[in-house]
Amino acid sequence: MFLPNPLRTRPSGASPDTSAVLGFHTQLPEYAATPLREVPRLARELGLERLFVKDETSRLGLRAFKILGCAWAVYQELCRRLDERPDGAPTTATLSELGQMAAARGLRLVAASSGNHGHALARVSAWAGVDCTILLPLTADHAKRSFIEAEGAEVRLVQGAYDVAIAQAADLAVSDPRVVVIADTTWEGYSQIPSDVLDGYSTVFAELDQALEFDIMAVQIGVGGLAAAAARHCAFLTPRPTLIGVEPATAASSMASAAAGHVVSVPAEENTLLTGLNCGTPSRVAWPHVSSGFDLFAAIDDRLVIEAQRLLHESGIEAGPSGAGGLAALLALRQGDVPPEVVDIAGLSGRTRTLVIVTDGVLTNHGHQQATRTGQEVG
Repeated sequence: MFLPNPLRTRPSGASPDTSAVLGFHTQLPEYAATPLREVPRLARELGLERLFVKDETSRLGLRAFKILGCAWAVYQELCRRLDERPDGAPTTATLSELGQMAAARGLRLVAASSGNHGHALARVSAWAGVDCTILLPLTADHAKRSFIEAEGAEVRLVQGAYDVAIAQAADLAVSDPRVVVIADTTWEGYSQIPSDVLDGYSTVFAELDQALEFDIMAVQIGVGGLAAAAARHCAFLTPRPTLIGVEPATAASSMASAAAGHVVSVPAEENTLLTGLNCGTPSRVAWPHVSSGFDLFAAIDDRLVIEAQRLLHESGIEAGPSGAGGLAALLALRQGDVPPEVVDIAGLSGRTRTLVIVTDGVLTNHGHQQATRTGQEVG
């Protein structure tokens, strides 16, 4: 299912400066820009001129991009909590130094997650030396729980879906002032940290070769942090690429919100492979960027996700289900029952240069992906 975005507008203001975020990330352990891979064979199968994959299956030692937002948000919030940056002045304190001060004050980092965000926060907490608790839905993959616990974090299982876990995390912060919730979505009175998470994701796009132009970019949404970072990045590019936002058919909350003209919540059913995108309510911090910046919303089913994973595997990229979402949207556009208006907006053709982001890899016994790289790396 597709929806042309009725809220699409032209960008206003200036392009955000993301150099400080990128500079912070380059100082973290194991930092390296993730590769941009060209997959000519897959481009031919889809009838595209060129197809590129931003491969986030190994990011800072983890299997997903989420750690970029977590690390930056933790750093920013500890600076605020510890008064390390009064009046907006820069700080020279490292994440480790801030962590030592936070631990001395008994602060604890907390997040709700379906897996990747929680694993990311657990890793950042270990780097900082701060206690950490992750709330996981009962349906979360057992391997994800094991990886989080291996980082030294406490795992609490929640009866219900992701949105229930978010509510319980918020309640913990209310009951204990030492709890610091690092979430990528918003609620009443809580928006600064999700904004920091969004800023952290900007590194995914800052690493792209600015000389390489794309006609189309397909981006997974979830609560919208990565999609918002993509919209901000693309808003001032010339020419501006067409942006396609990808959601599971079981929780197409951004599509529903665009149709309604404002943020709405939808039931987030648990019977989908796209667990990392199965979010019933868009983040109110991300939504202004997503609603104004995306051209098309796509709600995809598991059948296309499985096919996208297979095709990426054949190109040497071991994508998790959510990671394959962007390619799954392109497959959906190639089906014969797509409305002409959607086809025109997407503009897929033999002259199209397209970018998808593989946001996460498959789980293995060691928490890393196993892939033989047959895609051609760019740059």
